[in-house]
Amino acid sequence: VAWEYECCRSVVWAPGLIEDEELEAVSGICDKAIKLVSECADMQQFKAQCKPRSTEDILTMPDYFYRIHRACIEHRVRPDTPIGELNEEVVMERRRGLEWLGRLIRYIT
Repeated sequence: VAWEYECCRSVVWAPGLIEDEELEAVSGICDKAIKLVSECADMQQFKAQCKPRSTEDILTMPDYFYRIHRACIEHRVRPDTPIGELNEEVVMERRRGLEWLGRLIRYIT
């Protein structure tokens, strides 16, 4: 359960509350996602901060995370595979959040 908050970073990326670079930085654990939402005084303030991503962007990002997750798995199997500073647990949870968003979009469209 402790890792599930990593999904939140994916969920706050979709409405444009964080930049692509912040979502793609998977070497460390996030804390900004919860802070962004909790600091809003009301729904109007939250909406004012949002710059929603396009449907195409939201449906494309899970593929990127799938590929870096595969690299993490390859590194686990073959430790000599270079993956830089990727944290597999972070990648896996953010991917899960993105896939949830993709299913939600496909369901409502």
